[in-house]
Parts: sequence; C-alpha cells; structure tokens
Amino acid sequence: MIKTFIFLDLETTGLITKNYMPKITEMSLIAVSRTAICDTTNILPRALQKLVLPIHPNVPISKDIKKLTGLSNENLKEFPCFNCDIYNLVLNFINRLAAPACFIAYNGNNYDYPIFLSEFKNIEKNFSENVLSIDMMHLVKEFFSCKENPRKETDIVQPIASSSNCTEDRRGSNVRRQLDFTNSRPINFRLSSVYKHIFGNNPEDAHSAEGDCLTMIRCAIKLGNFFVEWTDCNAVPLTNYTSK
Repeated sequence: MIKTFIFLDLETTGLITKNYMPKITEMSLIAVSRTAICDTTNILPRALQKLVLPIHPNVPISKDIKKLTGLSNENLKEFPCFNCDIYNLVLNFINRLAAPACFIAYNGNNYDYPIFLSEFKNIEKNFSENVLSIDMMHLVKEFFSCKENPRKETDIVQPIASSSNCTEDRRGSNVRRQLDFTNSRPINFRLSSVYKHIFGNNPEDAHSAEGDCLTMIRCAIKLGNFFVEWTDCNAVPLTNYTSK
C-alpha cells in the first residue's frame, strides 16, 4: 500500500523528439500522505512537503518557451545546472518520506519521467527500484471510462504485476465521494481540461512546476479512494521509464 505520493512536474526547454531530449529549467516535487488524499475534501492538505528548484539548462531557451513558462537564460543564470547536489537533494527528500513512496506525474510516461531520468543519467546517477511511479493521465482516463461503463468498475484497478500491491479489500474501503463531474467526461485529457471539468474554472499558475503539482493534487483529492487504490495496483518502478 502506497503511503506517500510524490507529485512531480517539470518545466523544460521543449518537447521530446527523436533527436532531442529537453533539459529541465524548473522541477517541483510535492509529497502528500495517503491519509491526506483520502481525508481531505475540497481544500489542499495543510501539511505538504515541497522541493522546488529552478535549474539552469546550460542550453539556450527559446522565446516561445520563455513566453510560456516565464523562465529564461537570464533569470536562471544564477542557478546551478543539474548536478550531483540536485541528485542528493532529491534523494534526501525521498528518504525522509514514509515508504513506500510513488511518483505521480501527468503524462509522465511520455514526458516527465524520461526527461527526469535522462538528467540523472547524464551525471551517472539512478534510482532504486523501490521508488515507484504512475502516470496520472492513465488513471484519469480509466476513471472516466469506468463512469461511462459501470460494468468496468470491478476491473478498473486490476494490478499490472502482483495483486499484493493492491488494497487488501476494496469493498471494505470508504464509499467513493459522490462527485457531480462524473456524469460526463472532459473535452480532452490535458491536465488543465480535466481540472476545469472537475472544478469549473481554470487552474492557477499553469506552466509553473509547483502550480501544476498543486493542480494534480487537487484533482487527486477529488478522485479520493479511486486515486489511491488505482495507484496501489498499477505502480511500477520509476526506472522503467528510461530516456527515449
């Protein structure tokens, strides 16, 4: 059973392509306990553990990226590049959390995780297989798929690997919150669209790493028990997502 959820978001120098792996310009990790996800209602938990780091990419940042994120070579020039000190900060942050811990990133499989691991590979560092991860986009898609086809509900949190990772008795868990946004699905599965579908307004601080983490946390709280149970059953080692 996952005890701590580490929400991860990155701002970077661009998108992954066949010949280009972006560099991180800002990194946010916000850790939330399982209890806080399940017991909080419509507000953020008071106790959040945060690590937010601006990082100089050591490559040019385009005007488009600067306009989108507000980060530039100029305002990052006093910050260090991705180095062993950052690795140690991340590792120490993880080690002080209640284990097992699981990274949560939105579209993480295709974006955040490969870039994150690429930066560590560049400094010849890696993570233990005990550090887990999921892609929250997949979780959200399955949540709304379940709502459209209720017969899928009993299958929605089948484990990828061993069933021992799952909550021992789903039927014994608290009744899932009755949520009015479950009667329809978002117009698409971008994080901002999912947030607007759930809350009725646009998220704050989009395209800031910390802001996007807080957006994910608010959505996770709304999904409640489904979020934690799906993560229990579908978490895999972060090291599965090697750089592309």
